[in-house]
Amino acid sequence: MYIDLHIHSSFSIATAKGITIESIALWARRKGLSIVGTGDILHPGWRKECKEKLVPQGGGIYECNGVKFILSGEIGFVFVGSGKMRKVHLLLLYPDFRSVDAIANELSSFVNLSKDGRPTIKMSLVDFVGLVMGVSEDIAIIPAHIWTPWFGILGHKGGFESLKDAFGDVLPFVVALETGLSSDPKMGVMHPEVARFTQVSFSDAHSPAMLGREATVVEDSWNYFDIVEAWRRGKGLGTVEFFPQEGKYYYDGHRKCGVCMSPEEAESVKGICPVCGKPLTFGVLHRVFSIGDGAKRTPPHFRYIIPLRELIAHLEGKGAKSKGVERIYLSVLERCEGEIPFLMDMPIEDIKKIAGGSVADAVWSMRQGNFEIIPGYDGVFGKISVKI
Repeated sequence: MYIDLHIHSSFSIATAKGITIESIALWARRKGLSIVGTGDILHPGWRKECKEKLVPQGGGIYECNGVKFILSGEIGFVFVGSGKMRKVHLLLLYPDFRSVDAIANELSSFVNLSKDGRPTIKMSLVDFVGLVMGVSEDIAIIPAHIWTPWFGILGHKGGFESLKDAFGDVLPFVVALETGLSSDPKMGVMHPEVARFTQVSFSDAHSPAMLGREATVVEDSWNYFDIVEAWRRGKGLGTVEFFPQEGKYYYDGHRKCGVCMSPEEAESVKGICPVCGKPLTFGVLHRVFSIGDGAKRTPPHFRYIIPLRELIAHLEGKGAKSKGVERIYLSVLERCEGEIPFLMDMPIEDIKKIAGGSVADAVWSMRQGNFEIIPGYDGVFGKISVKI
């Protein structure tokens, strides 16, 4: 089954308004997700709603309207490490509200948790992991979108070159690593430390409709503890990945000047924007090449996905947010068991019956890798279109 544990509520900055547990459950069903994260669980207002609406099922699983939930939330850290200012995001998963309340109580002296659903704390990762493990070793710590320039643990701007440098002796308490939209497991294993961890993928959705643009595969029978233990032991079952080129930090570039470059092109201009003369923002691919060791390793199992809304928009020649595309999109979702199973697993003949020959051809082309991509850079999403 497919799960997505990195999402956000309306209490986080730059997210959709009016997000509810019910709207998350609705879109989780539409996307074909069996388990979804709550996101922002440390925020007092959101935690109150979660406590009121989520029914405990045992094994660290909660439920609302037929959808299973795991308590989750992202935290930002700002601190000086190895002589440099670091800005890093971690995703935390919790087995129960008791552990959430305990962590919230510990952090309340460092930050106002009511200010942002993704709080930013001035504390080193080593100190924070020690604090968390003092509350419960069942809490899962996952560095978020590890290659993102500003907030990834290995990012070019605020990250480290080594996981060991970042976490020191508490590195064994890290359960898994999140790939992020601009990278995939194939890129991850180019770094020797990353290759030793389970890589997971989640949407980092800022609205319920964005759920499932990346997801992770787990066994149908697994609960919270089974999932965390499997990842801890390197027994992940695979991921569903956004094409990394479509992510907004894949290539190097300078958004204000409209400059987009491959790592080789950026090196040829010494990392300086040829338009304004300021430093380029190095993307994920450049970073992977820079700190990876070049060794060839077999990546864990993963598959690429192009969101159904984008496929329909391409076929219709309209914007992905247009009313016509929305109407067709929702009509297809009403007749299948979720967008991800539809795109990943459904036989093409069945897709034809549900959505017509054009959509079936587009899904087939996606599965075969027949597509064209304009890479994303410096906060600008890439563009992808299938060849039919």
